[in-house]
Amino acid sequence: MNPKEKAIELVEKYKELQITTLGCGDGNPCIIKNTMIHNSAKQCALIAVDEVLNNEYGSLDYASDIAYWKQVKTEIEKLIK
Repeated sequence: MNPKEKAIELVEKYKELQITTLGCGDGNPCIIKNTMIHNSAKQCALIAVDEVLNNEYGSLDYASDIAYWKQVKTEIEKLIK
């Protein structure tokens, strides 16, 4: 999978998450589910990529792995809604 495809895949996975909010605003308790908005999904995907890049256990053994994930991060940053 190329970096752009991986970036899109990660953001789309986070967009599928549901955010649950308690309360309807009228004083009555209820649960509202909203699909995660694009910018929030991008931020989550960026955090995930940063975790891969900053992995203190050193699972990224090759410079090509690091270069790939840096390209994925760049592609996530370029994505527009």
